Amino acid sequence: MSSTTAAAVAVSTFLSCLLCITPLILQLQARNYIVSTLIASTLVTNIFHSINALIWPTKDPSGWEGQGLCDVEVKLRIGLEMTVTGSIACLFRQLSSIADTSQYPDRLSRMEKRNTGIFQTSLCGILPVLRMILSYVVQPGRYWVFGIFGCTPTVDTSWPSYALVLVWPLAVSLVALRYIALATLRMVKHSREMSRLLPEGQVPSSERKTRKLVFMALFLYLIDTPTRALVFWGSIMPFLVPYSWSRIHPPDWAEKIGKASFTSTFLVNYASSIVQSIFYFYFLGCSPEATVMYRAWLDRSRARLCWASVSRQSQTSKKRIEMPSTSSGHGHGREFGQELATM
Repeated sequence: MSSTTAAAVAVSTFLSCLLCITPLILQLQARNYIVSTLIASTLVTNIFHSINALIWPTKDPSGWEGQGLCDVEVKLRIGLEMTVTGSIACLFRQLSSIADTSQYPDRLSRMEKRNTGIFQTSLCGILPVLRMILSYVVQPGRYWVFGIFGCTPTVDTSWPSYALVLVWPLAVSLVALRYIALATLRMVKHSREMSRLLPEGQVPSSERKTRKLVFMALFLYLIDTPTRALVFWGSIMPFLVPYSWSRIHPPDWAEKIGKASFTSTFLVNYASSIVQSIFYFYFLGCSPEATVMYRAWLDRSRARLCWASVSRQSQTSKKRIEMPSTSSGHGHGREFGQELATM
């Protein structure tokens, strides 16, 4: 059963990685770095899930303890959790600005653009890195290795864990909630104004794109926030102990690699990353821009196949032309005469 679960996890998360490729390329081409960061974070998480399921395919982990790989992975997991939540907040802030009819992105003041850059850099770059660094203060062991799930960060069951690690994503989710309300109200107001100017049922393409991003970000928020709240309230609250640096970082800290069996609670992590990938592909990978990209890829594939077939035919025809010249009667006569002369 465990190997079947590991195979299902590896295949499903790998397919989720494929679903993220087209939306990521499109957003990078459009220079929408917030959505690109959001998609890339989910892509990296799915890669971790797929690789770990292949390395530790049994319910109880055995063999390699993940030195090196897990050291990097657990820190990236801590940072990526913050990056996903921060990107959602930045995306709603960006959408609230787009939906504001009193100002437009090309007319924003230099100060507003600077503030937007600081906001995005802080939530998607500085805070994740700072969270990765501060997590060492409440890291009682090197890491845990769970069956199938693989590398997992360790967090001490003390109050500083809330202040240094656990509270940040939930706090940013509350910030995002403000921009959700603001973006929704502005979208409703903008839709009413456009309905008065345009014929009934006609919606501009730019507004359709904005609505898609709003719905996608809202779905991601509804997936991400309950998970963060569950981790915040239920992970270490029942086991709180006083903080002690010597207890958390003993001399043999580097050797403290825990192993544990796979539990069904990890299915929530898998489902979250897989559903996020499906949302990316549905909202961004099925757009008209994506269709143009798919057609271009198909045309290139057809051109390469046609070129390969033409090159094969030309090589075959060359061989057929060269065969008679090498087997002509004069050539054989000279070779036969030379052979007689040497006898």
